[in-house]
Amino acid sequence: MTQPPQTGDSHVDETLAGFHATRDQPLQERAEAALQAQRRLQERLTESSPGQGPSAPMARVAGAGRPTA
Repeated sequence: MTQPPQTGDSHVDETLAGFHATRDQPLQERAEAALQAQRRLQERLTESSPGQGPSAPMARVAGAGRPTA
């Protein structure tokens, strides 16, 4: 049995391992697991992107970070 790749990011590694564990499941269950994994990985990307934290949208609306003249 092959193992999923290890990325060094525990959140990503857990997500990949969970999806990998469904490899012998019926296609419908595997498709559901793939969608869930995609959502989790997208969330992780958003968390780690600069300026994309939970308060980033409000800061942009409020004009935070704009240079003042």
